[in-house]
Amino acid sequence: MTVTLFDEIHSGRQGSSEGLAKTTSSRSWRVVTNNRYDDDVFVIRYGLSSNLLPQLYSPHPSWRALTARKVTASNQADSPHHFLVTVEYSSAPLDKEDKDKEDNPDPTTRPAVIKWNTVLYREAVEKDVDGDAILNSAGDYFDPPIERDRSNWTCVVRKNLANPPTWLLDYNNCPINSSSFVVDGVNVQQRKARLSMIDIGEKQVENDVNFRTVTITLEFKKEGWQASILDQGLKEVDGGVLKPITVDGKSITSPMLLSGGVHIDAPSPDNAEFLDYDIYDEKDFSVLPLT
Repeated sequence: MTVTLFDEIHSGRQGSSEGLAKTTSSRSWRVVTNNRYDDDVFVIRYGLSSNLLPQLYSPHPSWRALTARKVTASNQADSPHHFLVTVEYSSAPLDKEDKDKEDNPDPTTRPAVIKWNTVLYREAVEKDVDGDAILNSAGDYFDPPIERDRSNWTCVVRKNLANPPTWLLDYNNCPINSSSFVVDGVNVQQRKARLSMIDIGEKQVENDVNFRTVTITLEFKKEGWQASILDQGLKEVDGGVLKPITVDGKSITSPMLLSGGVHIDAPSPDNAEFLDYDIYDEKDFSVLPLT
């Protein structure tokens, strides 16, 4: 199988414009082969592999805003040896996923696909935006407390991998990052991110390469992921012994504010103390496929 002619021709050139984002153009080539069984697929592959045709997404020679988007080949009616090949150009925004597939035939070498959004939740509020306690006219907390809407940023990363990751079983139960890392150009500080979900798709085959698409969801909280609990209870430490808290000789029935294991005589929102606890495992997020 030999191509005896592969020349660009003026016939078939055309273009249109409805503005910078809606401009199209086309170029054509006449191709002749010496085998009557050569088909359109052979002609296109020959032209692309020999660089006789522009590669997909390469710029138009007269206007770089237009890039090659489609190649077609049609056998001419007068002879099985003659083909007309047309390359269509467009200024429409590129589909990044299609371009990645063209640039990286191996699906496991393609860059990760990343998107960001927020997740909403409700939380009880004990202080206002100025840090002052939210109290009723008697100086006590509202019961039940008022609530407000809050949101955390989430980052969803899709990456093709040859196999399920070897670290999979060590990264369950929503671990947080043990050190700073970077995702999509954003520097995330230690203990500010949580690995909230991992999804591993079914096995796929593309260009003779086996792969699975792994989707990782990260959730971020600027104040970190420690649990902050009000220090209060029905008992206190007295001389190293845990005893019920009594007032006027009677054991209390409602929790009282504590400080250092001892009840506060004049409890108020201003002298309330909170205890912070680490409740999530910490893991190295640099092993995650985020690029």
